Amino acid sequence: MKLSIFPKAQALPSKEDKGKEARFTSKPYLPELVEFETHEELIDIICNHAWSPSIFEEYRRQDGFISTDLMVLDIDDGMTIVEAEKVVHRLDIIALCVPSTSHSDDAHRFRLIFPLSKVITKVDVFEATMRKLAEVFPADPACIGDQSRFYFGGKLVDGFWYGDGKLLDPVAPKRVKKATVERYNSREAVVVGDSIEDLVVALFSEPRTKIPDCVAHFLENAPDNLDGQWYHSSNSFLFTCGLMSLEKDRITDVFFSLYPHEELTEKKVDAMIEDGMNAREEEL
Repeated sequence: MKLSIFPKAQALPSKEDKGKEARFTSKPYLPELVEFETHEELIDIICNHAWSPSIFEEYRRQDGFISTDLMVLDIDDGMTIVEAEKVVHRLDIIALCVPSTSHSDDAHRFRLIFPLSKVITKVDVFEATMRKLAEVFPADPACIGDQSRFYFGGKLVDGFWYGDGKLLDPVAPKRVKKATVERYNSREAVVVGDSIEDLVVALFSEPRTKIPDCVAHFLENAPDNLDGQWYHSSNSFLFTCGLMSLEKDRITDVFFSLYPHEELTEKKVDAMIEDGMNAREEEL
């Protein structure tokens, strides 16, 4: 695993000097990439350097984010270190707790550092994973949307290392619906967009410049469930594909690749396609 350090910045500046030292973590000062294999190496790096869990294309900035092997939460209130350790044990996830320099017996301030089971390279995955952690830890909200955050060093007094659990899994962001289904029975032809070209080829066995609106809508906005109008969207997609006499195997392969759930069995999907095929025969 790897992270970024900022060699010119002091690891443990005084409260008064933090603002001055922070300038060494941004342009024109480049971060240095360092690798670690053990938790001892990780502790040594983050206690003795100004650092960031993220790797950057060049300077430390949000739009230069490349990846991260670690999730880091800043906790300044709402939880003690002992309480955090209990939650970590309950979740059974590997974690390192390093108190901040402002930590005291009366005011627990610390960082929780979670090594990941898989490197994160997308900002939406970073944010979704942060939000999931924030459901159980009272993290500083600024952490969630800031993949370029940096930290000064710390001391492991009162901290802990829990290494008997599992690595934290990144969280896939929930699919955002691009639109509600209003004309799920529409057969109006629409232009094929770049985002669904491969799906169109998989469905039609050849590229198409235009396809029915209800087919394009399902390919672009496959539902997470079949509540309400999304059932009609799926039904309309399958019916229209059957009406166009597309190969049943292609239809079902594309459908289940976008909607891999059990609410619609293959038998039900076949029936919807058959309805479209039968309707076509009646029209002919």
